[in-house]
Amino acid sequence: MDIHDKKFYNNETPTHTFYKYIKLRKIDTTPSKKELARLSVIYDIKRIGASLKLPKDIINRAENIFKKIIRELNPRTKKECYWYAFVALLTAIREGGHKSPVTFQELRQAFENCGIHIPQRRINATLYEVSSKIGIKPGLRNPRDLVYRVVQDVLSATEVQERLTKQRINPSIYRQKLITYSLKLMNILEDTKHTPRPITKVAAIVYLADKYASSDLRTTPILTQRLASKCMKVSEVRIRDLSKIYRKIIQKKKIM
Repeated sequence: MDIHDKKFYNNETPTHTFYKYIKLRKIDTTPSKKELARLSVIYDIKRIGASLKLPKDIINRAENIFKKIIRELNPRTKKECYWYAFVALLTAIREGGHKSPVTFQELRQAFENCGIHIPQRRINATLYEVSSKIGIKPGLRNPRDLVYRVVQDVLSATEVQERLTKQRINPSIYRQKLITYSLKLMNILEDTKHTPRPITKVAAIVYLADKYASSDLRTTPILTQRLASKCMKVSEVRIRDLSKIYRKIIQKKKIM
């Protein structure tokens, strides 16, 4: 008889039988060690999502993906659960597009900050496992998704704000022009053979977009390679080299 069945006991049930019922029900509703471990990982998914300032719907999506993965693959250890949690968050972030402009490296660092170390080799193996067995696969990051976030990082920098004030440039107008030119350049350079990390490509494009925006506003450029590197956390050398390549492509196409 199901211990949740209320017909199991009534007013005439002996005391020892009633207490046995209570004990059985308590055992039945107590989470197992495996369930507790999984609940702990779900809590960490929410914690990592919050630290990355992800929207609530993206975090909920990651939690649902994680639940689906563990239901299908039934991991034995908490360590394995964290591998699947990484895949779940990465998938949800990529699905979110510009709503969740978080890079692969930033996600991995967020796990490290929580004391969860996952080697690159293990991430690759888990991505392949989840993709081949369940069909869940994170999409490729579209560099366009990072444009708004990178432009905001640039405008948040104190040095950039000081330069805008000194040249009497309205930050809102500069922001709009920077985004507009960045997206235009993104369209022009979409089919280029050079495929660096998305954040590196966006950094070089925003650096170039600043030149066009400043020309429109009839001011000197706001961003130097050093300042762009500092704001966007991309190597100054990479920005310089990639922007040179992109500039040549733009000049060759004679579009801008």
